[in-house]
Amino acid sequence: MRTSSGRGGEGQRYALTSDEDDADFWGSAREAEGFFTPLPDEEGARRVRLKGCLPLGGLLRSVGHVGSRRALAGNARFELLDGAGATMGSYFVNDVTVIDVEPSACGGGLVDLTVTLWCENALAGAEHAWDLIRAGRLNRTGMWHELTPEDRHAWLSTAHAGTGSLAAGLIPSAAWGGPPPRPVGGLRPEAVVGKSACPALPDRGGRGTRVVTSNAATASGPLSR
Repeated sequence: MRTSSGRGGEGQRYALTSDEDDADFWGSAREAEGFFTPLPDEEGARRVRLKGCLPLGGLLRSVGHVGSRRALAGNARFELLDGAGATMGSYFVNDVTVIDVEPSACGGGLVDLTVTLWCENALAGAEHAWDLIRAGRLNRTGMWHELTPEDRHAWLSTAHAGTGSLAAGLIPSAAWGGPPPRPVGGLRPEAVVGKSACPALPDRGGRGTRVVTSNAATASGPLSR
């Protein structure tokens, strides 16, 4: 599992890396307001405020060109970090463009960076699941039953974007407390904990979040206890 160690300060919860070059790290941020909120009438369009951001690489080069074509940094992996700076999961994002920059109240030379981007897979409701994972509070049996159909869809999308054992244990079968729920939005909950791969959610340009294949024998996350 890759971490942001040495590339982001304490309290950073998000990071971006160029999709074209893994060595081109774009920096980290403490908050990413708007990432899970689609703009009206454009499901994949996002306007994201990266608060407490330390821009680097291709993103830093775009900061000085707000208002011009060179403000377009390009495509990236938008990563969600845990408290130790390890990557919990990531989303592919298109057309990251810097539209505003100002000094951050976080201090330390950080800035608040506003960008536009495209990401159909960051569903409303998924942010809550990530926050539970980051805080270690995804630990109560039967939490799945409390979710609306829309929130269940969002949790399943989080499992798609999760990394390794996190994705395998995110929604273990014991979490239902009974028979697995009916399919929501074309995604099979049992695929998250079974041996078959989940279908990738669609994304612009034919790209999607990573597909995770897991073995049910290893899916023993906190919800099953």
